[in-house]
Amino acid sequence: MRQPIRLPELTPEAIQELDSLYRTTRDVRLRARSQMVLLAAEQGLTAPAIARIMRVDENTVLLWLKRYVAEGINGLADKPRPGGPAKVTPVEDVRDHVKPGEFFCYADEFNVSWLPTLRAMLSPKGQQVMIPTPGQPNTHYGLGAVNYHAGETVVLVRRHKRRREIAELLQTLVDRGTIIWWLRVRSPSSTP
Repeated sequence: MRQPIRLPELTPEAIQELDSLYRTTRDVRLRARSQMVLLAAEQGLTAPAIARIMRVDENTVLLWLKRYVAEGINGLADKPRPGGPAKVTPVEDVRDHVKPGEFFCYADEFNVSWLPTLRAMLSPKGQQVMIPTPGQPNTHYGLGAVNYHAGETVVLVRRHKRRREIAELLQTLVDRGTIIWWLRVRSPSSTP
């Protein structure tokens, strides 16, 4: 059986630094890694217990605890990867520069058909049997937004997809205190 990794006794400043990273970072990976170290340091939990709490593999917990012991808080950040820098889209640029207290929402639309055509799941490969359902499809359209930081969602399902429904979604977001930035993203091939 593997010997559990033991963190050295952390100073109050080190715990404060980890806690500050956990509370202020927008990077969910850094937040999870700092939480792993805090659980081990403050509560004395072992890697298997932390893995159960965090819903990750035990080896993942061991990796980040070892990196913290070896490199300190800087070891929790991702190492540089080979290749060119990641391309940042205008949406990601706005999202990453949101000030504290502001919100960033992703919004999209979707279609729902209440009586879709069924497909036989057990038909031979390459042959799909179409089984029509009785009646006419009853299609509805949905608009939704997800708060990137809080995970809060707004979903509106309506009979039609018109400007009125988009305005209703935006008004719902404004009523919830979300600041709306309308960002028009152009594809590289479009002309100004």
